[in-house]
Amino acid sequence: MNGQQDFIGPLEETNSCKALKLPKRVTGLNDEQLDQHIRSEAIKFYHDEPKELQVQAVSTLARGRKCFLRAGTGYGKTRISEMYFNLFKTKVVVLVLNPLDSLGDDQVREKKIVKIKSVNLNKMMLNREVIQKIKSGYFGFVYLSPEVFLNNNLFTEMFFSHEFQKILALMVIDEAHMVYLWGLVTSKAAKGMATFTRHEDRGPFRIAYGSIATRLMATNNIPVLMLSATCRPIAVSSIISNLRLQPSDITMIDGELTRPEIWIIRIPMKFTLKSCDDLLRIFAPQSKVPAEKAIPMLIYSSSRNLTFQVMKVVNEARHTKKHEYDPLDGFIRRYHSVTGEEDKADNMKDYMESKFPVMSATMALGLGQNLKRVRCVIHMGRGDPASIVQMIGRCGRDGSTGLALLFMEPVRQKGKNSVEDFDLGANQGEDDRVDAMAVSPVCLRVAINMDNKHGYIPLEADDRNYVAERSREVKVGFTPLEDFKSFMPELLAPDAEFVPADFFGPLDAVELVASFDQIFPVEGFDTRHLQDVIGGPWFPGQLGWLTGSIMDWIASDYYQDILEKNEIAAREEIRRAAEVREQAYEILEEATARAAKRRSNKKRESE
Repeated sequence: MNGQQDFIGPLEETNSCKALKLPKRVTGLNDEQLDQHIRSEAIKFYHDEPKELQVQAVSTLARGRKCFLRAGTGYGKTRISEMYFNLFKTKVVVLVLNPLDSLGDDQVREKKIVKIKSVNLNKMMLNREVIQKIKSGYFGFVYLSPEVFLNNNLFTEMFFSHEFQKILALMVIDEAHMVYLWGLVTSKAAKGMATFTRHEDRGPFRIAYGSIATRLMATNNIPVLMLSATCRPIAVSSIISNLRLQPSDITMIDGELTRPEIWIIRIPMKFTLKSCDDLLRIFAPQSKVPAEKAIPMLIYSSSRNLTFQVMKVVNEARHTKKHEYDPLDGFIRRYHSVTGEEDKADNMKDYMESKFPVMSATMALGLGQNLKRVRCVIHMGRGDPASIVQMIGRCGRDGSTGLALLFMEPVRQKGKNSVEDFDLGANQGEDDRVDAMAVSPVCLRVAINMDNKHGYIPLEADDRNYVAERSREVKVGFTPLEDFKSFMPELLAPDAEFVPADFFGPLDAVELVASFDQIFPVEGFDTRHLQDVIGGPWFPGQLGWLTGSIMDWIASDYYQDILEKNEIAAREEIRRAAEVREQAYEILEEATARAAKRRSNKKRESE
């Protein structure tokens, strides 16, 4: 099955009040049969079993309903629209709204891998030729920003055309929580909020997300799929209201929001946020850790100016001062909303190709992008928990363990700086959540999940919802990590006064191997010679321990295999030597015979 299917028959004509629907042979199936059909089509296309919630979401869309899926970063949400797309046997179009042009480019690359034709409608791509290709069904997926969706005349003309409406199968709102954020921006409710001032590139960025309802309502009642990894209950209800829908119009599907492979560690800042000097304790000089051995990481800052300060401090720690002025530096570069488009593209390309390990960025980098090489994310300063989840979700996307280091100020001016500053019975506002994230004594992984599910950060270990969520995570196998102070000793154990190499190091091992024939004569074991080799025992029982280790090594299959190979090699060498001697003897005999023959001939000639 190809990603963009060939025509099997003509498209069904639709009128202005009728949506493009799946064939009746699909919609006529009962729920169990439909799920099985979706599952079998997905296995045929991807060659692996789809997740249950992916099947459930596609089934909801197949019934013509709107679907809101909340699941953690890296869950596979983008595959849902592909699975729905593959149920059609005619050319159809899936329209995807996303908050970043770079995210659209990333998705186009991923669609190319699965052989689905797609296009990202940025300013450079939007022209009459591309519009005609879209209307003809040439592209299966069309990615665009809310600004293009609402304000571009060329796109508006295409969107309301009969040719496009009759092949429009699905609309996807990626990172749907942005609808709520920009609803706050346009209503001016965000003015002065720490949740916005702490993430500069969220403020002036994609405000059109808050105004897409009018255009969504102008379709042929097609299904709408909303996706998000961070959407609190208040955000969900606000989004539904913003889109002018009733709760009964939407099927809510909740997946696993927890990313157990990401270890989250909160570190109190010792220096000011403006200085970023806390990063000095993270990076070693380049003479100790060269760029090619550094862990791939992203460092998120609250403002565009701080991204440069981060680079400056990192280069100070690495003893590479002034390298922050090199746009092609081999260790750290930066990315934010005002970075030039060519620089953004070049830096992302070089980062994915491992040409440098560290990116200093704002929130402009990250939403939904599949940066699989990232192993560590550092966040500087307090911030909105939902945004922090998005940022730290960039690491560990290849299945490996990821590390999130959250540097947070112990004190925020006009903020709440201890648990005692909170009214534990009151609802948490937007700024309360920012401060609660910095002072909460509970497991941050559980706290972040609770913020998504219940809309607040727990401040007490005996909070009813916290206890329930923690028990659930333990039950499904997520190892709790609550206290870094106890975690490190348990992981590394106390430092030993002496290490094993102090008593028996590499030089001792080399000398011991060189003396094997004396230590192990034909019969028995010469302990006295072993004692001479190591210079005498360092502690009682060392000779016995070392003798036992050597005997175990000698008796091991590996060592016996080496002996057998050496014996075979020795026999082969003897055989080859015998063959060489035999060949030499034959040559000597031939030479002797020829010499005797020559003498005989000369004797006859002389007579």
